[in-house]
Amino acid sequence: LDTLLATLKTELRKPGKSLLPLLGVMSRFPHYSLSNQLLILAQRPDASRVMGFRAWQKAGYSVRKGETGIAIYAPMLLKHRDAERDDTDTTDA
Repeated sequence: LDTLLATLKTELRKPGKSLLPLLGVMSRFPHYSLSNQLLILAQRPDASRVMGFRAWQKAGYSVRKGETGIAIYAPMLLKHRDAERDDTDTTDA
């Protein structure tokens, strides 16, 4: 993924390259990071939706055998340690 992202950035820096395809992807995926937007542009510039396998199934679609998806960076959802503690475990002083 890093190589693909670096190649895309290099190509966009060349003179005469249009940023319109990138702006199109950015307008369709405003909640995605710039890295993921660039990866979508590099792999599937005409994409209208990007979801995981289970999300496609939940939406009522089936994936045909042998089809491949595109690679993007997955978000890391972390919990704070304070939120995991149970506040009911208090001791009397």
